[in-house]
Amino acid sequence: MITEASSPVFDIWTGSELRECVVILTTRPIKQDEVKRFSHEQFQIKGFDSAQIREFSMKFLDDEKDVEMFLDYIKKHKLEEIAEIPLLLLMLCLVWKKRDREGLPESRVFLYSDFIQALCDHMAAKDDDGTVNSIESYNADLAQVGELASRALLENSLEFDFDHPPHELLSSRLIRVGVVQIVKIFSTRPKKVVSFLHKSIQEFLAAWFIIHKLIPNAKGNLSCMPGIDSTEKVVAMVEVLKFVSGWSLEGSSAVLQHLESLKKKHSPSEHHISKTPFLEDWPEDDKKLLELNLEFFIETPASAKAVVYPLLLNSVSNVLVVPDTMLHLVADDHVVKSKVLPNYVLFDFRRCPSRKECKCIASIMEDLNAVIVTASGERKASDFVKNLSEFKVLTSLFLKREGDKMYVHFSQVDNIDVDTLNELTLQPLNVPPQSSPDHLQGDEIAPETNCQTWQHCFSLAKKIDIDEMDDEDVGVISKVMPLVGRPQEITIHGSQESSQPQEIERLVEGMNITECLQRLRLHKIILTAQSLAVVTGALHQASNLQELFLSENPLGSSVSLLAENLQHVQQLTTLELSGVSMEEQAFSDLANALCHVPQLKVLAVNRNNLGPSIAVLADNLDSVPLLTHLELSETQMDEKRATALFTCLRSISKLEVLDVSHNPLGSAVTVIAEHLDGAPCLAVLNMTDVKMGAYEVTALASSLKNLPNLWFLSLRVNPLGRGVCALVKHLSKVPKLKHLDLASVQMGNEEINSVSKACERTQSFDITTDYHVSTMGDAVV
Repeated sequence: MITEASSPVFDIWTGSELRECVVILTTRPIKQDEVKRFSHEQFQIKGFDSAQIREFSMKFLDDEKDVEMFLDYIKKHKLEEIAEIPLLLLMLCLVWKKRDREGLPESRVFLYSDFIQALCDHMAAKDDDGTVNSIESYNADLAQVGELASRALLENSLEFDFDHPPHELLSSRLIRVGVVQIVKIFSTRPKKVVSFLHKSIQEFLAAWFIIHKLIPNAKGNLSCMPGIDSTEKVVAMVEVLKFVSGWSLEGSSAVLQHLESLKKKHSPSEHHISKTPFLEDWPEDDKKLLELNLEFFIETPASAKAVVYPLLLNSVSNVLVVPDTMLHLVADDHVVKSKVLPNYVLFDFRRCPSRKECKCIASIMEDLNAVIVTASGERKASDFVKNLSEFKVLTSLFLKREGDKMYVHFSQVDNIDVDTLNELTLQPLNVPPQSSPDHLQGDEIAPETNCQTWQHCFSLAKKIDIDEMDDEDVGVISKVMPLVGRPQEITIHGSQESSQPQEIERLVEGMNITECLQRLRLHKIILTAQSLAVVTGALHQASNLQELFLSENPLGSSVSLLAENLQHVQQLTTLELSGVSMEEQAFSDLANALCHVPQLKVLAVNRNNLGPSIAVLADNLDSVPLLTHLELSETQMDEKRATALFTCLRSISKLEVLDVSHNPLGSAVTVIAEHLDGAPCLAVLNMTDVKMGAYEVTALASSLKNLPNLWFLSLRVNPLGRGVCALVKHLSKVPKLKHLDLASVQMGNEEINSVSKACERTQSFDITTDYHVSTMGDAVV
């Protein structure tokens, strides 16, 4: 398996090196997430299908009736993954015949023990005396070879060099048995290697070593597997640890205790979870470790699960993470049906849930006797889940223990249909609407109201994300807002101009803006000056706000009110106010207030009539030295104000994106050219429709050498004329350029030919134009 540590191979796989090569990589499913995001195509290499398993079995078993019994047994005990591998299917058939239809062991551990016993019996049958020895008589050999198997797996190896093999291998009786084999590798340099009959055999032997040597010698220590000291090593040894877990009570306990010690070692402060955990906040390694704990527990012998379950909860800090691939196992085995309750149960969906998974979650909630609290009261959570019409809702659910009860909560208000929202927020008849606890004072909060509000299924949601809100949605979303106590993100996109300004005002008033809020995006919801006053009035409680998006709302002069309150959000990194009818005085106030947000990285004020106030922005750019994105498209910026702005580029030397499109810059483009060396990080430069002529583009072209990171340049809708030839000559000095947009550029035949030749000559970047050259050499649009 490649990792980022093995940089040359990783670079080839990701395409950083040898880009034209076709690279094929095989991996086990558990490791596919590490590499699949870099692949263009993904295929699953499968073993035998059901028809092939039947055909293969017919060759070894006595009759069709025997085959049917054999196949039924495989299906009943979920042995398909073993049966689809031809070598292991052969072993299954041999063991089945030996047991004379008594049936195969249900546990993989004892099944593999029978595999090795069958090999021992086969060897004994070939010997003269025919003495059959039990597998236990090979214990010393199995432990010795198991240690080597374990060591090799930790080094990601499946073989040993024949010329320098470990002494234990050559002297082992397991070579005669056939568990270990000497294999010739045919290549340009033929060689012999010592390998195991199958990787799963190697993993079983490694588990044998852990069970018979490491665990007995641990003498009660929590960690008895020092070689497995990271999540990466746990993943490498996952099949080994599944064997160990399925071996016995002691094996399962040892695995879970080892993972607990590993978690304490790497994340000592997270052993006791003090606040609501959300899956997206966990590092991938920690999340993987939590899921593996459950996977190992499921392998535990049925007779030991009740004893081991508390160890599972302890090893995961009482946070049970159930991936969608294991939902059916948790539901079918009733894993969570216990007197001991977890603090949290989180569901990890990596694809859209199905009806089958909906039934599994309902079953899990039945086992936990979980309830859901809505505005009309408490009800069985399983009934709510069973009646869902949109299964996407399941991706937002999690369970939290309060006292001796498990409550269903939403991690986010997203992908929830209006009917479900209505069901969860509808008040019972003759009961007045509840106010948010934040809006009530002291004795105004009835104990039962306060309790129900904070146990409401929306109360712990960290995110509200409403897309394409229309008039029909506003009313129900207004009822949702006060129920979400401390959101970290509120995002609402309107789909049209609202005809219900009072409902919009009610919606905004219901938002709980607290120190938890990190992102507030209210896009195109017809946010008025009066509603903005509600938002800005609460900013003193939002000291951790990092992103504020209020674009496409008729804010007008009320932006000045926002400017007055920027002092309360000094962690702000993004401020977007595009298309808000902002004019000169309001923008001047905003520019002067930038000193309160020194962490600002993104400022977007496109489509506003800013005019002369851009000079005020220029004077205040040194207040935001971390700025990386500056968007000033369609802001009535003329030559004079553009000159003032561009002479200050050195104040924002980290700038990566600059958009000054659709402004009459004219000769001010030459000022940009003169000062581009003050923005060496610039990667995107949009100068569409800025009245740039041949003289200006020639000056700009000669300065492109100062932009080593530029990858996108748009000069479309400009009368560049003969300046295009100068531009083409300088393109080679921009090493990272990927896209040059020259659409709708006015130029003659000579320039078009120059661009055409540049397109033919280079394959490192794309040039977009509206022209091509005919066979007669004429320019054609």
